[in-house]
Amino acid sequence: MRLSIRQRFLILLALLLIFPFLMYRMALDFNRKLLEQQIVQQSQTVQNLAAILENRPDLWALQIFKGDPTRQLRHLDLNNAGIWLFNRNGTTTYVVGHLPKEEAVTAYDDFFARIGQWTIRQIHALFPHTLPYLIPYDANPEKTLIQQVLKGETAQRFRFDAKGRPLSLMSATPLIVNGKQLGGIVVEERVESLFGPQLQNFYHVVGIATSLLVLLMMAFAFYGLTLSGRIRRLQLDVSRAFDPARYRIGAFPDTRKPNWQQDEVDNLRHSIFEMLQHIRQYETFLKALPKALRHELHNPLNRLSMSLQRIEETGRTEPYIEHARHGVTQLQRIITALGEAGSIEQSVLSETPHTYRVSEMLHALAEALQEHYGDKLKITLQLSDAASVCGDGFLLEQALDKLISNAFDFHQGKAPVQFEAIQQNNVVDIRVINRGTLPETLSPEQLFTGMTSVRPKTSSTPHLGLGLYIVRLVAQFHGGEAYIRQEGNTVIAGLKLPLTPCDQV
Repeated sequence: MRLSIRQRFLILLALLLIFPFLMYRMALDFNRKLLEQQIVQQSQTVQNLAAILENRPDLWALQIFKGDPTRQLRHLDLNNAGIWLFNRNGTTTYVVGHLPKEEAVTAYDDFFARIGQWTIRQIHALFPHTLPYLIPYDANPEKTLIQQVLKGETAQRFRFDAKGRPLSLMSATPLIVNGKQLGGIVVEERVESLFGPQLQNFYHVVGIATSLLVLLMMAFAFYGLTLSGRIRRLQLDVSRAFDPARYRIGAFPDTRKPNWQQDEVDNLRHSIFEMLQHIRQYETFLKALPKALRHELHNPLNRLSMSLQRIEETGRTEPYIEHARHGVTQLQRIITALGEAGSIEQSVLSETPHTYRVSEMLHALAEALQEHYGDKLKITLQLSDAASVCGDGFLLEQALDKLISNAFDFHQGKAPVQFEAIQQNNVVDIRVINRGTLPETLSPEQLFTGMTSVRPKTSSTPHLGLGLYIVRLVAQFHGGEAYIRQEGNTVIAGLKLPLTPCDQV
């Protein structure tokens, strides 16, 4: 399937915007679930500690004496957490544990985790307090926490740094002994310690999404630069293709990409290439027209002039009047040939193609040709009765008449000229084969250009070199192509037409 520039642009844009966003959203949801679990767990931890202090203060004192006040809560890492108590006045009376400095950042060995960590820090720097931390942002979390606990509530708050990044989670609950509230207990734990390996997984997913986003942006930029470069090359090739000083059409390269890789720029290049080809052919036609007309008109005009001069000098009309009539006949043939070429070209431009059975037309033409040429023409038809093309049967008959006429004009030897129509898959190959050689000075492309004649100058019949030009016009009208090539001592000229009805073209 061939993708247009718009489709490729939209696909890249969708990948650029949607896919990384989905991955980032998935990472945020994953982080939110972890937060919910850890918040509940820390809330239970602080309540358990409060229960120990309320019911077994001796056990708590014994643990402090041994240096392990959280032996019953092994998951609480006091190297990255702290426990502090405050009285009813909100004054801190006891602190145990250690919280790293705010600047301390956990370093990960995983490459994507480091990228994800850097990305999250940049997001926090650009858009503070935008990530879903479940607990509302508070400019003074300690004061709010103490106030809620003194009201008898269990509360939780995040501590943020100056850049809006979460440093730790604080969970507090009232401390009640013998039915009397003495104050509260707070457990504060670093975010890295709170999540443990889960945070690394979160950063890993964000890192992958960030890497994909960067790669897609690079691909988007590369595609844009490539497209811009292709358009600039096309503009440069077009400017070089025309020489305004000499009014000449120069070389213009066609696209070399396979059809499935082409886009609008390649289609535009190919269209410009075909347009310049037609202009070049017309340019060649105009250049050859004066020479061809001068060559063909010279003999009949010279014959007329000599005949009139002889009549004036001798006063006799015989045989000079006959020579003059012959010159007039040649001029009429030239005018007829020009009119025929113009008529066929006008028909090609104005006629509406229709579907017709080319097999019926070729069988009828074969009977007429066999009757006219006899043993000089060998006919081979190998195509199904249902073979149909989109075009015009009368124009095709005229083109084939030109091919056969050319073949007999250049035929060498006694072997018959061959006329073949062979069906190959979905194409019919109609060709004429005669013994002879193609001119070495002209390429096959030049032979299909109007006003290109390779007949000897001694020929008494005027020829303007329009036969193969007409053949190509008719082939293009049928959606096919005309060709001519040398194979050994034979020349093969023909048309390849697609067997496709007009409603499927």
